[in-house]
Amino acid sequence: MLGAKPINIDTTETAMAIQKGTVDGAILPYTTFNSMGIHEVCKYATFYGQGVSGYLTVMNLDKWNSLQPELKALMTDVAKTIPVEHSKLWEAEGKRILDTWKAKNVEITDFTAAQRAEITKRLVPAVWDSWIKSTQDKGGQKVLDALQAAIKKYEGTK
Repeated sequence: MLGAKPINIDTTETAMAIQKGTVDGAILPYTTFNSMGIHEVCKYATFYGQGVSGYLTVMNLDKWNSLQPELKALMTDVAKTIPVEHSKLWEAEGKRILDTWKAKNVEITDFTAAQRAEITKRLVPAVWDSWIKSTQDKGGQKVLDALQAAIKKYEGTK
């Protein structure tokens, strides 16, 4: 799709694989790059602008049904604020990580909007189609539709 040949390696082996020349690069969250020391062996990092960080609040249904309405309301409100606060922490951590990379002389590049659109056009349909096929009996299309609606709703609201 983009001229690369994908291979599967354990995330913990990525830094060594880059260092030895086994792979030329990797697509991972930048927090993973930092925690795995990949920034120690990479000279370049390119940001595509993808990524999702999720937070789930789950509870046994019988337990939930046994709660008083006031407690359910409180838990629902808290569950809505956690992703917002998590995002703030994630953003602060991202800045700290980028500062670390800059100190290590890692050259950081951001794709332009046109480049992102081209990559998305080439990659996303194939990835989503494959995922939908593998999850069709579990409601994959419904989940994807909800995700796309949320992206559209919140895109550019930063």
